Amino acid sequence: MSKLLSLQEPFIVWLQSLFHPQADSIFEFITHIGGMSNSLFIWGFFIWCVSYSFGCRLVLLWLISSYMALGLKGLVASPRPFQASSAVIPIHSERGFGFPSGHSTGAMITWGYWAVFEKKKFVIALAALFIFLIGLSRIYLGVHYPIDVIGGWVLGGVNICILVKLTPHLEQFFSRRDIFGKIIIILLGAAIILAVIYQFAPPGAVSRWIATSFIFYLSVCLGWLFQNHFVKFDVSGWWLQKILRFLIGGAVLFCLMHFSRKGFLFYSSAGLWLTLGAPALFKALRL
Repeated sequence: MSKLLSLQEPFIVWLQSLFHPQADSIFEFITHIGGMSNSLFIWGFFIWCVSYSFGCRLVLLWLISSYMALGLKGLVASPRPFQASSAVIPIHSERGFGFPSGHSTGAMITWGYWAVFEKKKFVIALAALFIFLIGLSRIYLGVHYPIDVIGGWVLGGVNICILVKLTPHLEQFFSRRDIFGKIIIILLGAAIILAVIYQFAPPGAVSRWIATSFIFYLSVCLGWLFQNHFVKFDVSGWWLQKILRFLIGGAVLFCLMHFSRKGFLFYSSAGLWLTLGAPALFKALRL
């Protein structure tokens, strides 16, 4: 494995030599697009303006895929380029192991699943651009080898294919249960996911991230459930309505993000706002 990684180091050094330090801030910005905090606004756009059920599925798939990536990091235990070679400039610092790239996995889920959902040439091209740029930024910043990025893309792509195949069966399964049965299934599923995470997560993994993202996962599931039963938000509307939804919903997310610590309260509030609070408000305002 170390020999395979060392073969990729010259490419990283060459890539950094082309743009460093002039493009550092640009690639930092690109890589932050793939982070969880900024993804909240992208998910909000999908949930409030594109398709409610699609957006919720995307969020849950993103989270589950992130947990899978974290588990694989612990199993493979691959170092990051800046940790393995002094020739690689550590432009951006990350903790933990490298393979697969979580940002690349998340980018494939967010943008790849949107491309599969829309099936439009423009969306496919835009999705491919974001997926490529986020992956390239991880290599340029010295935090991932090319194989880490490719591994993240493969993991995300496989999970998208699985979800597309399972969606009709999952919808049929849940439609046969009442609200209490669905709550029990959500809690049992969450308990299984949490047990698996702590079994396979690498030693010294960011336990705070695991805990807060898990709270976010639960709040999204419950918000989705209660919205479907009590609010029944309709995402259709004029483009001006959708712009107003995004501006209002995004403003609340921004306030939650900047006026509270990114802990349990923030992520539980953000998950419920995305899936329940904002849709209920938009319906009340006839947006």
